[in-house]
Amino acid sequence: MVDEAGYSTLMIYGLMRGSFGKAWYSPRSLKAEASILKNCLHSGKALYHFMYGEDDFRYAGWGKRINRKMRIVSTYHQPPAIFETVVHNTKHVKSLDAIIALGSNQVPYFKDLLGTEHIFLVPHGIDTDFFRPATKFTGPKNRRTCLFVGQWLRDFQCLRNMIRIIADKDKNIFFKIITPESSRKELDDLDTIKIESNVSEGSLLTSYQNADIMVLPLTDCTANNSILEAMASGLPLVTTDTGGIRDYVNDTCAFLTPKGDAETMASKVMLLAEDEALRLQMSVAAREKAIREFTWKIVADKISEVYRIIAEA
Repeated sequence: MVDEAGYSTLMIYGLMRGSFGKAWYSPRSLKAEASILKNCLHSGKALYHFMYGEDDFRYAGWGKRINRKMRIVSTYHQPPAIFETVVHNTKHVKSLDAIIALGSNQVPYFKDLLGTEHIFLVPHGIDTDFFRPATKFTGPKNRRTCLFVGQWLRDFQCLRNMIRIIADKDKNIFFKIITPESSRKELDDLDTIKIESNVSEGSLLTSYQNADIMVLPLTDCTANNSILEAMASGLPLVTTDTGGIRDYVNDTCAFLTPKGDAETMASKVMLLAEDEALRLQMSVAAREKAIREFTWKIVADKISEVYRIIAEA
């Protein structure tokens, strides 16, 4: 794409790594950066956006020594503690013209590396046309279904403890767990749950639409796709007050509980399970907030503004 300042924009989409602890920067990442360096020898104004900076950006900044009209943006998805483990040498970060942070917990860290004027807080987006409430609820009417989705930075110990606390007090609260096969061992011995893995996107949507409450204990976060999908689907949330979670939810649509506090999380889940009016109120607020703040059109406009600022610098 070419913007009003005449910058051609090339998006470099990173690979999502299978699990923390593996090498994130891959031969494919190196090949992409080599292509950029070759291209910058012949291009004029060019703006490159690395969508997954932890995975794919290391060496492209060298091109700015050759092409002074080159601009580079990188989006970083991981909280600082994970970033420091994945990216051992941060020297290359200083060659960026802009960093897009997905959570406010990233901003102080990156300001120390690049300076305040180069850091932009832009939320992750969600497709609110696809992820939407059901026109007719088809879930069980004689019990409340809580949904848990994902694996990365999830607090499985807190989840286990919370489910056990609730099971001892209310057998009509059921948990549907959607998580990779590798995480099933964390929960297989619990009674009031159903675990699914490798679900299709359509099946995932149906799970959101047939649930009553989204429950997501976390160890850390910036943006969280499952939170956004649940909000767009109109689910009230019970989640952990950690990382950048407050950039995405507030007390109109979510109960935020202390990290690792299974007792408090269980009490909020039971409160929502018992109070239909409160669930409906928070459901409406979640959907409205998703549409108002996180639709892709709104997010794309914010990213375009970042491009405009650095193109004119």
